[in-house]
Parts: sequence; structure tokens; C-alpha cells
Amino acid sequence: MILDQQVPMERAFAAPLELQQRLEELTAKSLATLDPSVLEELFTRTNALHRFPSAMAARVHQFANDRDD
Repeated sequence: MILDQQVPMERAFAAPLELQQRLEELTAKSLATLDPSVLEELFTRTNALHRFPSAMAARVHQFANDRDD
């Protein structure tokens, strides 16, 4: 639901699957350990994952770090 901000619902729900396809593994731990600049690059590629890809990449990274156990 992090990505469900200022984008159509369909786009917000499709983004995690697209992110998973761009990564080898999509877990909180894998996102937390990923370099923030790499995550930003994944979000900003052609067909960006969000209307504000850099900001959302930072939010997802912070959320993953907060959730990493």
C-alpha cells in the first residue's frame, strides 16, 4: 500500500510484481540490504514503478529497513 499514493489503483497494485521481475528476490530483507541507489534505478527505469519513483524508492527502502528482522 506504500505505492498507493497519487497513482491509479491498477498501477499501484502492478508495481510490486514489476519490481519482483526486476529483482532476483523480493523480500523485506532483500530490499533493506539493497543499495538505495540501486533501488532508485529499479524504480526509475523506463515504465517507472510510480509517478514519483525516486521518492517511492526511498520510502520502500525505509519501510523494508523498519520491517527487517
